[in-house]
Amino acid sequence: MTAWTVEQRRGATCEASHRVHACATDSDGKLLWQVGTDLNTTFRSAAKPFQLEVSFGLLDTALATTIIPSDLALGSASHHGEPVHMAELEQLLVKLACQRSQLFCGAHEPAAAAAARVLYARGEEPDVLHNNCSGKHAFMAAACAAQGYARDYRPALHPLQRAIVQNLSRRVGRTPQTVTDGCGVPCAVLPISHMAHAYAQLARDSASGDKSPLARIGNALLDHPFLMSGSHSFDGWLIGQAGVIAKGGAQGLLCVAIPQLGVGVAIKIESGVDQVRPVAAHALLTHFFPQIFADPLPPEYFELRNVVGDRVGELACLKP
Repeated sequence: MTAWTVEQRRGATCEASHRVHACATDSDGKLLWQVGTDLNTTFRSAAKPFQLEVSFGLLDTALATTIIPSDLALGSASHHGEPVHMAELEQLLVKLACQRSQLFCGAHEPAAAAAARVLYARGEEPDVLHNNCSGKHAFMAAACAAQGYARDYRPALHPLQRAIVQNLSRRVGRTPQTVTDGCGVPCAVLPISHMAHAYAQLARDSASGDKSPLARIGNALLDHPFLMSGSHSFDGWLIGQAGVIAKGGAQGLLCVAIPQLGVGVAIKIESGVDQVRPVAAHALLTHFFPQIFADPLPPEYFELRNVVGDRVGELACLKP
């Protein structure tokens, strides 16, 4: 099927055009529909539930019993470094008996501009907890401590990373290539249909009522969308609005698990422009799954405004 397109329009002029590719599968990997090409691309942060599935499973049993849904949401998060995230992360480090020095994700300023302004106004600099991947790294560090692995969990040949690749291979039926992610750990490279297959299993397990690690992670994301994202985050909005599990990945990727249908969806913006994701995802999901949406896309996700706040254009998704 031909790729869909999102146009960025300023007035009556199209100033940019973005091709959209997407796949949906069931939990057995059966392709349900496809738009555009089954692109081979990086899984990035959308892989976090499956990375956490391994790290969580390697914790000492006594520690694992203390982990609650908000902890798992942080472990899968691309959080925005807002005050709630920082407070919860501090508590998570205490629970996991981790120090900041055990996290190898590096520091960057909070993704939330308001949180960054407050931080700098206090004369402080970002630390590793402000990194959007810090929850994932905290669980990786705790897993290494529990198993007696080397503290630096980033190398591709580290036993933790090898276990994560094995888990992804089991989930998608093929061994992925890996490259290095922005936070320093291996990042899987897969066709988007295989990402959809993994998310269909996340959908199935989350609806199963069992207590497997992946089921607990999926339901934690459903219950705590803000902790796994932040203010004005589209994947967080999608979870709260449609009751699906949504997780963005860098460079225009979005993966969605639909527990009520047992379906997984992967959407990739070919240009890698994250701003385009909400319009493309909302158009695709309302087209193929109209029963899961009650509300239209909020204007903040498709309106273009200039510096003084005037509306000067829009993003619009076009079907072939």
